[in-house]
Order: sequence, then C-alpha cells, then structure tokens
Amino acid sequence: MPVAKKDPCLRPLTSTVKRCWLPLLGLLGIIYLVFGIVNYNPVIPQSPLPYALNTAKPITYVVSKTNYGDRLGLQTSRIPFAYPKHDGPYQRVPKSEAHRTTTKPTTVGQNFRSSWRPWEQLFKGYDKVPFPLENFTALPTATKVVSQCENNLDYLFFVHTASTHSNHRRILRESVGNALLEARYNWSIVFFVGLSNVEKVSQGVINEAQVHGDIAVLPFLDTYRNLTYKFVYGIKWTVENCPKVRFILKMDDDIVIHIPTIMKKFGRIPESPVAAGGPKIHCCVWDNMPVLRQTALPWYLSEKMYPKNVFPRYCSGSAVFIEASALLALYNATFSVPYIPVDDAYVTGELAAAAGITHEPLNNVYSFDTNRWTSVGDGSLLVVQVSNADLRAKAWKIVLNSLSASSCSNDVDSFAYNADSFSIG
Repeated sequence: MPVAKKDPCLRPLTSTVKRCWLPLLGLLGIIYLVFGIVNYNPVIPQSPLPYALNTAKPITYVVSKTNYGDRLGLQTSRIPFAYPKHDGPYQRVPKSEAHRTTTKPTTVGQNFRSSWRPWEQLFKGYDKVPFPLENFTALPTATKVVSQCENNLDYLFFVHTASTHSNHRRILRESVGNALLEARYNWSIVFFVGLSNVEKVSQGVINEAQVHGDIAVLPFLDTYRNLTYKFVYGIKWTVENCPKVRFILKMDDDIVIHIPTIMKKFGRIPESPVAAGGPKIHCCVWDNMPVLRQTALPWYLSEKMYPKNVFPRYCSGSAVFIEASALLALYNATFSVPYIPVDDAYVTGELAAAAGITHEPLNNVYSFDTNRWTSVGDGSLLVVQVSNADLRAKAWKIVLNSLSASSCSNDVDSFAYNADSFSIG
C-alpha cells in the first residue's frame, strides 16, 4: 500500500517556521517596503501617477459623494507655521524663479478639437507652468465669454462642473446665463470642465461647448483629485481672457446665490486694492481644520505629501467671492507652494497665505442643507447648496425675480425676469 506523503508544513514547529512561514513573512516584508517607498495607498491614490507609470488606460479615482458640511465637526487646535511670502500680490513671477511641481495630472488619451490652445495660453508670461499639462493643440473654449470679456465685466460666474453635469449647466444657463440678464447686469458665466475618458461624454461636452460658447475644457482628466488643477488653471484662463473683470463668483454647479445681496455688498470694489488693504476673498471660512489621514476619505492626504496637521484658514470651495485683483497673486503663488489634491485648502488656504490675501468670513449666510433652498430665495441666506435639480431651478427663478424688487446699486436698473423662459427638468 502506498504511503501518503506528509505535508512539509506539518513537520515539527522549528522546521515549519524555517521552511514555510519565514519565507512568507519575508515576502510580505518586501511588499510592505515597496509600497512604503512609492507612498502607495490601496484605497485612494495619494496623487496622480507619474507619466512613466501610466498605461494606455487612464486612471480614474472613485470617491464617495460628500458634502462640504461633513468637515464642520472635524476641529482641532491650530499649529503655528510660517508661509512663504512673495514680494507683493501684483508682481509677476520672473521666468528664472518659476519652479513647477512634479505631480502630474491624471492623463487621458483622446483627441479633442476646437478653438483654444491651452499649451500655449497657460504658458503665456511664464517659461513654465506650476503643474504639468496634457499637450493638446486645441480644446473647446468659452468663445462667447471671451468676447464678452472684451468689455469691462463687473461679475464673472466661475463655475466648477463635471463633464457629465449637462443638466446642472442647463439650469445655470437658463438663469444667470440668460442673455438679457447678462447684458443688463454686465456679467457672464463660464464653465470649467476637465477631460473625460468616455468618448460619448467627451463628444457631448464638445458639442455643448460649440453650441453655447461658455465651456472651457481644461487639459486633464476630470476627477476629484484633479480639482486643484481645475481651480488653478481656471484662474489662469480668467487672467488671460478676462483681465478687466472686477469680481469672480467661483461656485459649484449645485449652488444658488442670492445675487441682489452680492450686488449690494460688492457693487463698489475699490479701484486700488492696495489702498484698501489688499484684495480679499469672501467666503464661508474654515478655521483650525485638521488634515484628514483616513484613507477612505476624498480629502485624504498622507504625511509625506502634506506634513502639517492643520490647514491654514481657507474657504469652503462651494462658493467663493474673489476680488479679481487677487487672481494673478494666487496663480503666481503656485510656483512656490507644493501641490495638494484638496482644491479649496490649496487655493484659498495655502496660496492665499503665500500671496498675503485675507479672508472675510460669511459663515452665517451659508447653508449646505437643500431643505433651506427657500432661504436663498428670500435673501435670508446668501449661499445654499441645493442638490435637487427641480428645487435648484425654482430657487434661481425666485432669486432672479427678486432683482426687479431690489435697488442693488445706482447703476443697476430694475429688471423683470421672464419666468416663462426658465424651464425645470
């Protein structure tokens, strides 16, 4: 009768450890060291992969749907730290001093067409850019907005929107993007969209941009961790294409703003921001916010990427009102402030601190509760995040109708908004 062979791992303990478990533990140790060296996170990548590691298929980050209000309860003590300072907020960075980061945006491989050349324009005035770009020779741009910016616009609605959010953009076009309102109140609206790796979505955005002329497609994949690129290069696009605009209303596409209050508050911006104490950012301010180390969160930052434990004062990125004289200073600061993939903390926190730009808190007139959508209509709140499309459309209609009953400034006429032209869907 044949004798069954014994499993070598069932031998006495000493032999088992030597023959089976020690090699396994050694292999696990090697894997741990490799992941540590490349700073790899198995849940959410800490930063887009460098080009050398990219494959033909782009990397897409998947994160949970979150709300800016989720960070309200995460408070801790402030840790003092010094910020790098520029010589002044209006000084252009000389070419010899420009240093860009090595973090690259997530790449995309499609060929796009249309009418702006981001590779050339984003380099304008500099020999480098703060973050690397995809070298697209032409992308859709906001041609209508560029034309409107030849006049001295008072307000530019600077909207962060995802490539798939065509309905969000439709609601905004039919409200603040209404041509009669734009002409009457001297404002315009531009949508900043990243690239998509889905051909149908990409083509839809291209067609939409060509029809409406209000979309600027930026040269990187539209992901959460690339929002910092969208904010920074949206600023650069504005500096180059709308240099005479007075005020920037940066907002997400699910935000409703009580415009009569904005026009009353910012109807007169000082011609000389230096004499007025320098340009400011007006927003819902986060103070003493801890850096989140939980890997499952979209705001996760490793200690290697961002050693600080507390962010400097920064704004909720949902709606930020920026005096246009601050834009160039913010962009210049990107050449000395290391990139982090938390856009609001980076631009309105780290860059603002480096550029010497201060914040005016408006926390008591912000809400992230959709159920308070009527409060932005009656003006008791300035900003409300309204996730429901029907309610958001209704809120915008109420806000715009209220313009006819508001005496916003001496140069703002009464105007009755045509509700019949505003559709909900």
